Amino acid sequence: MAFRDETEALHARIEALEIELSEARERVEELERERADVAPLQARIAELEEALAKHAPAPRTTSRPNEQRTLRIVMGVVGALTLGGIGAFLALDDARPILDGDPMRGVVDLDATPLMPPSRGQADGDGEVGSGCPGYAPSNPYVVLRTTEPRRTRIWTESSGDLVLYVRTADGRVVCDDDSGDGMNASLVADLGPGDHRVWVGTYQSGAGIPFTLRVDARGPEEASLQLDAEPTLGTIRIEGVDRHVRDGRTSGDSPAMLARPGCAGHVPTAPHVDLSVQEPGRARIVGRSSDDLVLLVRRPDGSWICDDDSAGSRDPMLVEDLEPGRYRVWVGTYVGGHTADFQLSVEVDEPPPPDPNTPPRLGRWNLDGESLLSFSERVTGRTAVSGTHPECRTLYGSVAPDLELTLTDARTVTLTLTSEEPVGLLVEHPDGTQTCQATVRNQPESWIAGTHRLWVASPEPDAASDFTLAVQTLPR
Repeated sequence: MAFRDETEALHARIEALEIELSEARERVEELERERADVAPLQARIAELEEALAKHAPAPRTTSRPNEQRTLRIVMGVVGALTLGGIGAFLALDDARPILDGDPMRGVVDLDATPLMPPSRGQADGDGEVGSGCPGYAPSNPYVVLRTTEPRRTRIWTESSGDLVLYVRTADGRVVCDDDSGDGMNASLVADLGPGDHRVWVGTYQSGAGIPFTLRVDARGPEEASLQLDAEPTLGTIRIEGVDRHVRDGRTSGDSPAMLARPGCAGHVPTAPHVDLSVQEPGRARIVGRSSDDLVLLVRRPDGSWICDDDSAGSRDPMLVEDLEPGRYRVWVGTYVGGHTADFQLSVEVDEPPPPDPNTPPRLGRWNLDGESLLSFSERVTGRTAVSGTHPECRTLYGSVAPDLELTLTDARTVTLTLTSEEPVGLLVEHPDGTQTCQATVRNQPESWIAGTHRLWVASPEPDAASDFTLAVQTLPR
């Protein structure tokens, strides 16, 4: 009876492997049709084929003529493996992460709880993680993170041991980390789409049981990780022209700078250090100095972000920015998360650079001798105020170089027609240095003198990317 029980167990194991292998192959075919990443499933198929070959080297059939041959195959397997041997095989197979295994600490709904309460556990490195990731992890995930909307999520550990993190996202991607956190802790930021995302906490060394605390923050910069409306800890600097300002302070690397913009290095405190209240345009050189490794993060008035790590040399960050009127928020941070550092922040402001006269206009240079009719379709680009003097065009933004240059040998009558579905304006700089601005374009003939006239098409919003069509018609005066 014991022999028959062992045979039936092997039959069941073979059938289960065949079923899983068939399902995995079908799923691979679906993913290939969808141009998805099939590498993880292909790896699993190889494992299943190897495991199946150990139990049934020849194809198994249920037809009666081959029943005796099938029984001999199973007898050979049983003869080679004791019950303990079979148990060892199953333990080895289960040692790898079980992709659909039940989480040890359940499911966390990030929509309802974007800041997960700290979760304390013990990391046991039972099996190799694989997928190019270092370390060892238990079979079942520690927790499942569920969301119905895309979320940039920070996941990190707090422990005195050497830990690893392994995340399998709902779309099959694998994200892992070893030592990006404080000390030998793991820390990563992942863009999680809708679905369930499984998180394993493992150990760098096999079999080490290490107590830890797991933290998850999916709030994003606008919700809590960075306090965009907080008062600056070192006050406000008013920029009204050429000047130099210095502030001394202390920083702590609390939140990853990449939460504000992908690719930004280091960690910054939640509140900004300084506000730059810009009244007049200028070119600013913003530098952080310290004996520690610093980073800079700046939020422009339009909500976009810039950052830097070591551009000033000696691990000091520097940003050079053409300032426009508005508020710039400045964070000084540390490259290492959770670290504190004393620093000196300097802001040196010069006059804005003049347009380069040799920069060709993107719509070209045109001679308007004789009767001409030109038409251009383009898009507004840039975030520079196109005029520093004209009262109407000071609030219009475009490129530093002109969009178009029109040259007249003799005085002529010129009609400009600018059309767009978005609010746009037109600045014309005439050969005598005077400017005309049409914040709302009027299709009226104008008398132009001989010489080169420079034209900018601009928008009330920086970086607006508004499409437009500009038509130019000339007649003798």
